[in-house]
Amino acid sequence: GEAKVPPAFQYLGCVDVEATCHEQGSPIDFSVTEIIEFPCVVVSTSTGEVYAEFHRFVRPTENPTLTDFCKSFIGVTQEHIDSAKPLADVLSEFVSWVEEKGINGRLLLCSDGPWYALSFDFLLLLCVL
Repeated sequence: GEAKVPPAFQYLGCVDVEATCHEQGSPIDFSVTEIIEFPCVVVSTSTGEVYAEFHRFVRPTENPTLTDFCKSFIGVTQEHIDSAKPLADVLSEFVSWVEEKGINGRLLLCSDGPWYALSFDFLLLLCVL
Protein backbone atom coordinates (compact mmCIF):
# COMPACT_ATOMS: atom_id res chain seq x y z
CA GLY A 1 0.00 0.00 0.00
CA GLU A 2 0.79 3.63 -0.18
CA ALA A 3 2.88 5.07 2.66
CA LYS A 4 1.11 7.57 4.89
CA VAL A 5 2.71 10.97 5.15
CA PRO A 6 2.34 12.51 8.62
CA PRO A 7 0.59 15.88 8.67
CA ALA A 8 2.78 18.96 9.03
CA PHE A 9 0.83 19.88 12.14
CA GLN A 10 -0.44 17.35 14.65
CA TYR A 11 -3.24 19.60 15.89
CA LEU A 12 -5.71 22.09 14.46
CA GLY A 13 -6.86 24.87 16.77
CA CYS A 14 -10.29 25.99 15.61
CA VAL A 15 -10.87 29.55 16.84
CA ASP A 16 -14.25 31.27 16.57
CA VAL A 17 -14.17 34.54 18.51
CA GLU A 18 -17.19 36.71 19.18
CA ALA A 19 -17.01 40.49 19.17
CA THR A 20 -18.95 43.53 20.29
CA CYS A 21 -21.87 44.28 18.00
CA HIS A 22 -24.97 46.41 17.65
CA GLU A 23 -28.03 46.60 15.45
CA GLN A 24 -27.69 48.35 12.13
CA GLY A 25 -28.87 51.91 12.35
CA SER A 26 -28.15 52.12 16.08
CA PRO A 27 -27.16 55.60 17.30
CA ILE A 28 -24.26 54.05 19.24
CA ASP A 29 -20.94 54.67 17.52
CA PHE A 30 -18.95 51.48 17.70
CA SER A 31 -16.02 52.37 15.48
CA VAL A 32 -13.92 49.78 17.32
CA THR A 33 -15.04 46.16 17.31
CA GLU A 34 -13.54 44.23 20.21
CA ILE A 35 -13.24 40.53 20.96
CA ILE A 36 -15.48 39.52 23.88
CA GLU A 37 -15.21 35.72 23.68
CA PHE A 38 -12.18 33.60 22.76
CA PRO A 39 -12.82 29.86 22.33
CA CYS A 40 -10.46 27.35 20.75
CA VAL A 41 -11.16 23.66 20.14
CA VAL A 42 -8.01 21.65 19.42
CA VAL A 43 -8.48 18.64 17.17
CA SER A 44 -5.92 15.89 16.55
CA THR A 45 -5.12 15.63 12.84
CA SER A 46 -4.37 11.93 13.19
CA THR A 47 -7.59 10.88 14.95
CA GLY A 48 -10.00 13.71 14.13
CA GLU A 49 -11.00 13.78 17.79
CA VAL A 50 -11.12 16.75 20.13
CA TYR A 51 -7.88 16.87 22.10
CA ALA A 52 -8.55 19.92 24.29
CA GLU A 53 -10.74 23.00 24.65
CA PHE A 54 -9.96 26.55 25.77
CA HIS A 55 -12.61 29.19 26.47
CA ARG A 56 -12.45 32.65 27.98
CA PHE A 57 -14.67 35.70 27.94
CA VAL A 58 -12.83 38.95 27.23
CA ARG A 59 -13.47 42.36 28.75
CA PRO A 60 -13.51 45.05 26.05
CA THR A 61 -11.72 48.27 26.91
CA GLU A 62 -13.16 50.76 24.39
CA ASN A 63 -16.83 49.84 24.84
CA PRO A 64 -17.13 47.82 28.06
CA THR A 65 -20.94 47.92 28.21
CA LEU A 66 -22.57 45.53 25.76
CA THR A 67 -25.69 46.49 23.85
CA ASP A 68 -28.85 44.50 24.50
CA PHE A 69 -28.62 43.35 20.88
CA CYS A 70 -25.08 42.01 21.43
CA LYS A 71 -26.04 40.17 24.61
CA SER A 72 -29.02 38.56 22.90
CA PHE A 73 -27.26 37.81 19.60
CA ILE A 74 -24.18 36.22 21.16
CA GLY A 75 -25.84 34.80 24.27
CA VAL A 76 -23.51 36.46 26.75
CA THR A 77 -24.29 38.43 29.87
CA GLN A 78 -22.76 41.69 31.03
CA GLU A 79 -21.61 39.82 34.15
CA HIS A 80 -19.55 37.42 31.99
CA ILE A 81 -17.81 40.40 30.43
CA ASP A 82 -17.38 42.46 33.60
CA SER A 83 -15.61 39.59 35.36
CA ALA A 84 -13.40 38.77 32.35
CA LYS A 85 -9.81 39.80 31.73
CA PRO A 86 -8.69 42.10 28.90
CA LEU A 87 -7.65 40.54 25.58
CA ALA A 88 -3.90 40.80 26.21
CA ASP A 89 -4.29 38.74 29.40
CA VAL A 90 -6.52 36.17 27.70
CA LEU A 91 -4.05 35.74 24.84
CA SER A 92 -1.25 35.31 27.36
CA GLU A 93 -3.32 32.64 29.15
CA PHE A 94 -3.94 30.94 25.81
CA VAL A 95 -0.23 30.81 24.99
CA SER A 96 0.49 29.35 28.45
CA TRP A 97 -2.32 26.82 27.97
CA VAL A 98 -0.88 25.75 24.60
CA GLU A 99 2.52 25.26 26.23
CA GLU A 100 1.00 23.31 29.15
CA LYS A 101 -0.76 21.01 26.67
CA GLY A 102 2.59 20.44 24.93
CA ILE A 103 1.25 21.42 21.52
CA ASN A 104 3.25 24.57 20.80
CA GLY A 105 5.00 24.21 17.46
CA ARG A 106 2.57 21.41 16.54
CA LEU A 107 -0.60 23.52 16.39
CA LEU A 108 -2.09 25.24 13.35
CA LEU A 109 -4.73 27.83 14.20
CA CYS A 110 -7.65 28.17 11.83
CA SER A 111 -10.77 30.33 11.81
CA ASP A 112 -13.99 30.81 9.93
CA GLY A 113 -13.45 34.24 8.48
CA PRO A 114 -11.09 37.00 7.33
CA TRP A 115 -11.83 39.25 10.33
CA TYR A 116 -9.11 37.52 12.34
CA ALA A 117 -6.48 38.35 9.75
CA LEU A 118 -7.25 42.03 10.34
CA SER A 119 -6.80 41.79 14.10
CA PHE A 120 -3.31 42.82 15.18
CA ASP A 121 -3.57 40.96 18.49
CA PHE A 122 -4.54 37.77 16.68
CA LEU A 123 -1.59 38.11 14.31
CA LEU A 124 0.71 38.53 17.31
CA LEU A 125 -0.70 35.33 18.78
CA LEU A 126 0.09 33.47 15.57
CA CYS A 127 3.67 34.73 15.73
CA VAL A 128 4.06 33.51 19.32
CA LEU A 129 2.77 30.02 18.54
